[in-house]
Amino acid sequence: MEHNNTQIDLFNDVERRAKNLSLSGVIHPFGWHSKITGLLTKNQTESTRKALRELSVDEYVARVLEPAEAANRVSAKDMIARLPGKIHSEFELGPLYTADISLEYGSGRRRIGILAQNRSIANGVWSPVHHLEACRIVEEYASRNIPIVTFMDTPGADAGTEANANNQAHSISRLIAVMAAVKVPTIGIIYGLGFSGGAIPLATTNLLFAVRDGVFNTIQPKGLANIARQYNLSWQESARYVGVSPCELYRSGAIDGVIDWVPGDTAEIFDNLIAAIFTGFENIDADAKREVLENSNVAADYLTKTRTEKPHKADFEKL
Repeated sequence: MEHNNTQIDLFNDVERRAKNLSLSGVIHPFGWHSKITGLLTKNQTESTRKALRELSVDEYVARVLEPAEAANRVSAKDMIARLPGKIHSEFELGPLYTADISLEYGSGRRRIGILAQNRSIANGVWSPVHHLEACRIVEEYASRNIPIVTFMDTPGADAGTEANANNQAHSISRLIAVMAAVKVPTIGIIYGLGFSGGAIPLATTNLLFAVRDGVFNTIQPKGLANIARQYNLSWQESARYVGVSPCELYRSGAIDGVIDWVPGDTAEIFDNLIAAIFTGFENIDADAKREVLENSNVAADYLTKTRTEKPHKADFEKL
């Protein structure tokens, strides 16, 4: 009974605070853009957003969508291989790529687990087997207390007959649940295309960033045009209307910041990308510690769940 009361108190507290944030009208209440290194400033994102609004549909497509869709765009896997640090282990399953790496930043080093969509294979499109394998990998990293970084680069999840027959929707939902439940810091990075159910699970993170030329939307623009056909809009017009660029996403509150870096930057310069990852984790750690110290409901719930860890895990595995 004590356990249930603790959960109810925590849930009510979180729900109340979320409602207050929503009513306040503040889009970025935590001010990540001022705490995390390597991001565009608030003024820079706003000036870019305003400039995009002045573009025609064709100009918008050329400026926003074409770079992310370019056939010669460096894949996440190839980019990760060039990061400074030591790769301890790698794993590939078609377009799914993971790496356990000690990433270097300045004089420091941090062990992270990377989960990425590899566009060089099947255009980064995952099937049920990839989502379920990602669940296993994420849980393995979490069991070793390794923080997780995801790189999204996919036009969407596999929507074919075979994928749906193998419970694609369930596999996507399961990965979302696993990502939301891990007890390690997580950062999502929209690296290229981040569309539909293929990107949503990897966007279920504590912080969500995008590189300058990444794009993201929960519905693929072509699918959105089909759904909203009563408005007689092309998919290009749909993309411009909803705003899929990082600066537009930041303005709407969909992401926490825009990393001042693109995969095509000259030479092996990853300073801003790595800085955003390092300082992002530092801020997640600091805020988590503060919350535990200041919120008695969080501390009580954590202690209760720690004592009942095995039963919780058994229940989750039944899903």
